[in-house]
Amino acid sequence: MMSKESLKQLKESLTKHFKENGIKNALYYEPLFDYYWKQNDKIGLCNLESYDKKIQGIQKISVKRILDYWSNAQTIQKSLKIFRAINWKLENESSYISEEIIKEFDKTEWEKSIEEMGCGLYFNLRLTIGNQVNEDKRGITEFYNDSFYIDYFKKFIKVSEIKMLIITGETGVNIINKIYPELKLEWSDEMQAKINDGILFCPMQHPSRISYKKIAEDLNYFFDLYFENTRSAK
Repeated sequence: MMSKESLKQLKESLTKHFKENGIKNALYYEPLFDYYWKQNDKIGLCNLESYDKKIQGIQKISVKRILDYWSNAQTIQKSLKIFRAINWKLENESSYISEEIIKEFDKTEWEKSIEEMGCGLYFNLRLTIGNQVNEDKRGITEFYNDSFYIDYFKKFIKVSEIKMLIITGETGVNIINKIYPELKLEWSDEMQAKINDGILFCPMQHPSRISYKKIAEDLNYFFDLYFENTRSAK
């Protein structure tokens, strides 16, 4: 798998950059499960940053870390439900998901549903560790003042073979516009999505704030566009 190997090579350049710039604690992201690479529809969910003071060194995101340290966080809990909804949409292409269907996901225990995240790629914009619980807008923005990370992000998306990228939060949308200035995404309550270089970019409210109703509405809109552009192309 060339893309899987390319992602490993990209990680090596990232850790080298961390070392050269004195960054000691950070996360890097890869698919949680190998079956990601076998899927035709690779979907990415990009949140903002990790606040996890227990991270020492340069660590790879893992199922164990999510279950042991992050599972009580609203952001990751809601992110999992978004991935479960994505799975549902991919299995029911001709149907619309509803708020009621997403509410049913609450009945499943975390440990039994974590593999649902394997349908896509979960990651954060900022790879270094945040120093506050609330969103560090300044820290996230300053991270991308280093052009290395802009180039890294573009390569990461490409070698991960992502076809739809969901970007959460106003800060997330602003950073994506910085990375891809040609996109010109707008932060708005109105649903929108734009295709760039074969990838559908989809802004969404941050998981810590979004309702089940809005998740359903957004995903139905995103997948209408996605299926129209991918299925008709076959």
